[in-house]
Amino acid sequence: MTALSGAQRARLAETTLRGMMQMPSIKMHTLLIRYTVEIFEPTTGRFIVEEVVGEVSLGAVDVECIFNLDNLGLSASDILSEEGEDIKDRVPPQLLSKSTGNIVIDDLIADIIKNKSADDDFLRKVVLVLLGTVLAPMSSKIVPKQYYALVDDVKRISKINWNAFTLDVLLDRLRVVRKGKHTSVNGRGAV
Repeated sequence: MTALSGAQRARLAETTLRGMMQMPSIKMHTLLIRYTVEIFEPTTGRFIVEEVVGEVSLGAVDVECIFNLDNLGLSASDILSEEGEDIKDRVPPQLLSKSTGNIVIDDLIADIIKNKSADDDFLRKVVLVLLGTVLAPMSSKIVPKQYYALVDDVKRISKINWNAFTLDVLLDRLRVVRKGKHTSVNGRGAV
């Protein structure tokens, strides 16, 4: 976020994702992430710290406090389920890697920094980067093409409930890991 131009910062500040510019960069410790996964109870969606201490829940208020994202708006999950499959074949070429045809986070970042533009494509790119790194991080450097449905209409970006989406992604991924389907959480370790 520090490499954004003044115009780019102003454009992002016009959205409900403006709080992302204030987030400090932090490194999560592997042991803390493992511990968090181990104490998560998938059936209740709570973290059992110790029987003496009790349970800790994670909810929309926590996401709001950490990320400054209000818990209101359109459902990102519903947008993805209704529009994601149809739109993945219509992602504009300027968002795709020339060598792989994927939406590559590093390519988006390089283009944002090099271009310095604050147009609609900038906003789409920066939100895709946020999706792939903060809001719903991937274990790879590729953002699913279906996520373009969340940024296609730039006016709708500020109407989406990013809080609920971020929380849902984290809890869903924790449940998958705890059920033994994956060995690592590729979701919201920062929450």
